[in-house]
Amino acid sequence: MTKTQQIGRAILIAIGILTLAPELYILTLRLNSGGIPIEDVVRLALTAALSYCVWLGMRWAKWLAVFLLTMGGLILIALGSISPPLVSGMGVLHIAIAISLGFIPAVKEFLAYQRKPRAINQAE
Repeated sequence: MTKTQQIGRAILIAIGILTLAPELYILTLRLNSGGIPIEDVVRLALTAALSYCVWLGMRWAKWLAVFLLTMGGLILIALGSISPPLVSGMGVLHIAIAISLGFIPAVKEFLAYQRKPRAINQAE
């Protein structure tokens, strides 16, 4: 693995943490307030599954994640005009994550490395 691919891996790990951490936080808040709705569990499972597909280098998953993060970010920014500023801040964060995932060359190189057959990766 090249240095650029290692940087891409680190960026992708940070993206995964920034994407999954709020979901886990929401579940924790819901659990403390009496129960977790099934839709929160499904959303966490879908987010984790999509993140794993991105990690494996699946192009469709990467672009689906970019699209969903961008749309979610735009919606949060729009909602931020009628709710606390933190909501707009989360929207900006979603868009920044989408841009990082879709357009940073190191991430692209790491995902190309991930798409190589496993036997080739292990030989390096």
